[in-house]
Amino acid sequence: MKIRLLVGLAALLVAGVLMLGHAPRRVAADDPWWDTLWGYRASVTVSAAAVARHEKVAEVTVNFTDLLESAGDSGKFDLDSLRVVEVVDGEVVDDKTPYQFDRAADYDANNNAAGTLIILLTGQTSGDEVRRYHVYFDVVGDSFDPPNITNRVTVNTITDPYGFETFRLDTLNGTYHFHKTGGGFSSLFDADEKDWISWNPAPRGAGDHRGIPNMVHPSDGGYFHPGRSNSDSSVVRRGPLKVTLRADSLDGLWTTIWEIYPTFARMTVTRTAEGKSFWLLYEGTPGGKLDLTTDTVTSSDGTTITAEESWTGDLADEEWVYFSDPALDRSLYLFHQPDDAIVDSYTPSTDKLMTILGFGRSGSSRFLQEKPRTLTIGLVEDTDAAAVVAAIDNAEQPLEIALGAAEVGPVPPTATPTTTPTETPTATVTATPTQTPTETATATATATPTATPTGTATATPTDTPTATTTATAMATATATTTATATLAATATTAPGDEAIYLPFLIGD
Repeated sequence: MKIRLLVGLAALLVAGVLMLGHAPRRVAADDPWWDTLWGYRASVTVSAAAVARHEKVAEVTVNFTDLLESAGDSGKFDLDSLRVVEVVDGEVVDDKTPYQFDRAADYDANNNAAGTLIILLTGQTSGDEVRRYHVYFDVVGDSFDPPNITNRVTVNTITDPYGFETFRLDTLNGTYHFHKTGGGFSSLFDADEKDWISWNPAPRGAGDHRGIPNMVHPSDGGYFHPGRSNSDSSVVRRGPLKVTLRADSLDGLWTTIWEIYPTFARMTVTRTAEGKSFWLLYEGTPGGKLDLTTDTVTSSDGTTITAEESWTGDLADEEWVYFSDPALDRSLYLFHQPDDAIVDSYTPSTDKLMTILGFGRSGSSRFLQEKPRTLTIGLVEDTDAAAVVAAIDNAEQPLEIALGAAEVGPVPPTATPTTTPTETPTATVTATPTQTPTETATATATATPTATPTGTATATPTDTPTATTTATAMATATATTTATATLAATATTAPGDEAIYLPFLIGD
């Protein structure tokens, strides 16, 4: 009986060391582990793809349920556990990398923890650079506090000076105002508080015709135009790196999605009315007021004109145009995709008070039908063509992103089991094996047996029956390290036997 008890206590000690939280863990390969509180990680490698980047976000689809299952864990994903650290040559260089996780529409923490992970490539990234990140995560069970990440994009609801309920979006280089019932931008303020759109109720080019994207002609409903009350807009997702808006026409036939990033905004046309054509417009005021003689218009074919001139024709290859105000040394670009063979145009308004840039427009005719289509807009603190093109490429040229397999963290040095029981019989057993000592283990085990013994063994004088029992096992063995673990766990005895039976933990 004493031998069985001693073996049971030794098994209890081993089991306690293995029982940390939810599952056995093995050491991950290669790079050191950032923090052993986290059980799992996956690498994300981002290549700049031959384009210089500035404060660029990388977006990768991730399903944490799949990653956990591949690591042998079926637990519930803990969203608060998510952390991103940047590594160089295996060493952590930034343990507070800004990130955001946008959950998928069918997200379920138990069975489908899927979504889009957004990582900010902070600062400058050269065109030939590859940046590497470790994404740490875990299941519900440990205590994780949500991280504190500085917002690069914020959204608030305000009422603008003209009484319209408006989403105000603050970014690193501009402030956008988006009319909820109009489904379009009424203002875009730069760092000097100059409004590059300047919508207001004054007639025609003096105010009411201004806006972005002013997509649907009034004869088809006039949707996605500030100052209107024919759309319903909402914040779909928000986070420190990206805010997503959705605008639907009230007739349910048109839908646009706007994604607001730290340095630009992108609209995607996702639904159009059957058989109807549209255009994508910038009708506004470069630098706060259209100056026909000094403001310039540069198109992707390399042509630069003054704002008082006009042109009509398809923009070949890439389709972009930017407007510059030399007095501010600042520009606004608009980039349309996909490239097509459809006519585009620019002209000042007839009253000379605003721009009229139209992708898919000639005069009052509109020609776009295919979807999806995107329109990206962004302010640039420069008027030089190379600088503006670099900003456009930063926003629009894709990164090369790779998500690695799940890795499992190392076993922490000390285990703390979570249950504490009591047992009725008491036995003190001391055993000295033939090995020589450097390791001492002390275990306190408690259990409530299903059968009460009727006899007391007297062959071993160290047995002392009492109402409460304490079992202490000391073993000496030859070893180079010394480890001490104190633990308590629930155990049961088989009927008619005082030996302790413990569950087996089977790991990889």
